Amino acid sequence: MNKRWLGILIMLLLSLNAISQVYLESSDEQRVNVSAQMEILEDANGELDISTLPEHGFVLNGNDDFFFPFTNSAFWVRLCVVNTSSENKDWVIQWDNPTVENLTFFEAAVHSSLPIEQQHFNFAQQGDFSFYSQVPCFHFELAAGDSTTLYFRLKSRRGHYGFVNIFSAKQYTTWEIKDHRTQSVINGLLFFRLILIAIFRIRIIKDKDFSGYSAILLAKTVSFWSLGNVTGPM
Repeated sequence: MNKRWLGILIMLLLSLNAISQVYLESSDEQRVNVSAQMEILEDANGELDISTLPEHGFVLNGNDDFFFPFTNSAFWVRLCVVNTSSENKDWVIQWDNPTVENLTFFEAAVHSSLPIEQQHFNFAQQGDFSFYSQVPCFHFELAAGDSTTLYFRLKSRRGHYGFVNIFSAKQYTTWEIKDHRTQSVINGLLFFRLILIAIFRIRIIKDKDFSGYSAILLAKTVSFWSLGNVTGPM
């Protein structure tokens, strides 16, 4: 009996250290949520180098979403990806939260010892204004039968919640067009409401209570746009 329980315990310990893999397949779905497969490592001092990461123990997220708290720590996120699709080699991975301050994407070169390739997004210093909510998206290539390891380095003192999704490049283009169309309708209605309130306030209702109500609507609208990073860094 003791040997049996010992064996079960060993299997559980091994499973904690096992690397969770994401299998990319041909699918009609526009996106695949891979948040549950991502593994997380907290870097309290922000000094870890990517070359030493395999020596450290990552913790499997296990949830269909993620949450990072308010903290000065940096975090590393790892995803091991295998392409089982014979139809596609171009992929897009999306960090579905537009308020992240500093995010770096690393892709291990396939079948070689070349240095890690990386793409960097820093929304805290981004100066370009866009009327659309923009989330970090990174393109990578992975041919059929190949595998690779993807890393994110997250440094953001804002607590934030979101998802990590993977699309084929074609699916991502379709999703992006649809998303921009939806945002255009919502933002257009909000902008129209602000204009309407301004006209009422200036031309028709010159009342202190209505002025206060107008100010509250303006503040709520700007706050809504800020949550989607439409207004840019604040």
